[in-house]
Amino acid sequence: MKRKLLLLLFSLSLAFNFAVIATFGHHWMMKRCFEKGPGPMMEHKLKKMLGLTDQQAQLMEKDREEMKKSMEPMREEPQKKREELFTLVDADVTDNARIDKLVNDISTLQSKIEKTVVAHSIKVKKNLTPEQRKKFREFLQKNFKKPPHGDGFMHISRQCDGFVWAQLS
Repeated sequence: MKRKLLLLLFSLSLAFNFAVIATFGHHWMMKRCFEKGPGPMMEHKLKKMLGLTDQQAQLMEKDREEMKKSMEPMREEPQKKREELFTLVDADVTDNARIDKLVNDISTLQSKIEKTVVAHSIKVKKNLTPEQRKKFREFLQKNFKKPPHGDGFMHISRQCDGFVWAQLS
């Protein structure tokens, strides 16, 4: 009986340790993925998925680089405002007027990001054949449906194996 109990406890401990290691591994991989961005592997995957010619791939990369440059300031500002917002939320005295202003500012910035993403998607689409456009639309629908983790509360999300255009790095 004592041996069975020890074996059961050992098994539970082992399972728990594996779960903890798997969780940390998953979070580490997602963090690495988020920091690295889509990079050449994603570009190759998208090129293959859409069946892009070398010229189409070059145009897409050029457009992505232009969007990346234009979005860099747009990505930093909302984060600064969110940090200020969380400081205000955590404060003992609530400044509702300032909180409302920050929320509105963040919404305006998010709107600019969304408009830039849409403009980029339209620009990319112009260089595609009708069949490639169909695949591209499916790709966008799959990647824009929902954030990859949780509900995306106050977070611009991006997937590792696909990318949500607003977070290209």
